[in-house]
This record gives sequence, C-alpha cells and structure tokens, in this order.
Amino acid sequence: MYSCKHFVMTVLIVISISLCCSNAKNDYTQLQRLQDSKEQLMQQDIDYDVRINACQTVIDTLEIFIAKNPNWEWAESARAALATWKDRKNELSESKDYEVVVSQLQKLQDSKEQLMQQGIDYDVRINACQTVIDSLEIFIAKHPTGHWSDGAQLAKAKWAERKSKLMENKAYDEITKIQEASELIMENSNDYDVRIHSCDNVLNALTSYKSHYLVGKSDNTIATSLESWQGRKAALEREIKSLREKAFNLNREEALRLSKQQHNFSNVEKIELEKRTENKEGNNINIKDIYNVRMVGAIIGTNIFKLRITVTSHIATDSKSVWVDDDSIVEE
Repeated sequence: MYSCKHFVMTVLIVISISLCCSNAKNDYTQLQRLQDSKEQLMQQDIDYDVRINACQTVIDTLEIFIAKNPNWEWAESARAALATWKDRKNELSESKDYEVVVSQLQKLQDSKEQLMQQGIDYDVRINACQTVIDSLEIFIAKHPTGHWSDGAQLAKAKWAERKSKLMENKAYDEITKIQEASELIMENSNDYDVRIHSCDNVLNALTSYKSHYLVGKSDNTIATSLESWQGRKAALEREIKSLREKAFNLNREEALRLSKQQHNFSNVEKIELEKRTENKEGNNINIKDIYNVRMVGAIIGTNIFKLRITVTSHIATDSKSVWVDDDSIVEE
C-alpha cells in the first residue's frame, strides 16, 4: 500500500517538474524570440524613444522570467542578457540627452550667427560670442572626449577668435573717436592744459591698443599716430614753457626796473623770488611774482634799502603775447 502511494507521488512530482521545465523552456523560447525581434528594431537606427522602449520591454520580460525561474539552467544566461539590455538602454538614454544638448548648442550658435551678421553694436556682438563660448565650455567640461567634443573645441576657438577681433575693432574705433574729439579740442581751444590733456588721452588710448593687440606685430597707422601726437604734445609743452619763461623774465625785469626807479642812486645787490602764483582767466594765464630786493647806495655803500615788489604778467594763449601789468606794487 505504501509503495503504491509512494510511486504515485513520485510520478506526480516528475510530471510537475516536467511541466515546469516545459513552461520555462517555452517562456525562454518566447523570450529569445522577443529579443531577436527587438534586436532587428534596434538595428534600424530609428527614433531614440522607440529603441529605449524596446530595451525596456526586453528588460521587463527578462526580470519576470528570472523572478519565476531563479534557479533554472537558463537563468544565468537571462541575467547576463538583462545586464546587456540595461547597458544598451543607458547608452541610448545618454546618447539621446547628448544629441539634444548638441542640437540646442547648434541652435544657439545659429541664432547668435544671425545676430553677428546684422553688424549692430560691438558690445551686443561681443556678448553674443561670450554666451556661445560659455555654453561650449560647459559642454566640453561635461563631455571632454568624443567626436562632438572635438567639434566643440574647434567651435570654441572660432568664437573666441571672433570675440577677440571684435574687441580689437571696437578698441580701434574708440581710438578713432578719441582722436576726432581731440582734433576738435586742438582746433577750438586755446587752453594749453586742456590741449595737452587731450593729447594724453589719445596717447593713452594708442598705447593701450598697442600693448593689447600689437604685441609682436607692427602697424604703421598706429605707429604714425603715436609719433604725431607725441610730437604735438611736446610742441605744446615747449610753447607754453617758452611763454612762461618769457613772463617770468618780464616780471623780474620789471621788478629790477621798479627798484631802480624807487632808488635812482642805488644798485641792486640781491633779488630773490619770494612767491609765485598762477591762475587762469579766460584766455589769459596770470602770473604773479613777489620779489624781495636788497639795494645798496651807489655813492655811499652803507645805505641799504629793502624792497618788496609785486609784479603780475599775463600770457594771452590765443595770440601768444606776453605783457606786464602797469599796477605793480612796491613796498619799502
């Protein structure tokens, strides 16, 4: 009786195992067919989302199969396939994101290119270049290697060069404007300080341009302009120096004349400049000198006179004439 029952149980177990194996085998066969069909779809290189969904379908089916048959002889093969399809899905997702970024980057460059062709304000175009450069640098930092990275590096170099050229052109145009403004000042102003300062503005702009954009290069236009404005500044400085020296001499001569006039029979023993002040009034430069004069009698040398003489001369910057006031002050 026991043997008969044991035999029946054994037969049922064998049948059950056979059925399970048969079902697992059928599932695995269907799974293999599913993978084959999705593989064909993957090879067609169609839309990213379609291929990503295909990978997910296979992944879901493999996970169900492994959960139902964790210890079956084909389970290990199913796990390897699962890992492969997950890797493929991840690669596709990364490639999709990558191409989206590349597309956005290209659209950005295209839009900025249109702006560049409009030839508008320098700062707008320089900022457009910088926007593209910043975006390319972010892309390169995230994707330092690969085909698209090489292209991004070349694009960055191109936009950097364009930005540099725009900045150079802007600086050159600014020099032109400064020179034009300075020319107007040179033509319309008689004030030496204003004109010399105007020359300095041009020279500073030219020197700055040369140091930024002409290192190791030569530019005859810039070199000629530098030489010209240096010459003009030097000429102005010489001219005003000469006029001042003439005014100083006239003041001293006037102080000596007034001293002799004050004491006819005395000689000037010593004359010293106590103080000099200068101020502008319209087109005139007024120079006031205060001299201390020591005089000794020409006949009796013991007679000593001390005078304090204030003399003012004027420089007319428009006519370049110099004269001395008639209202000098003599104090004894």
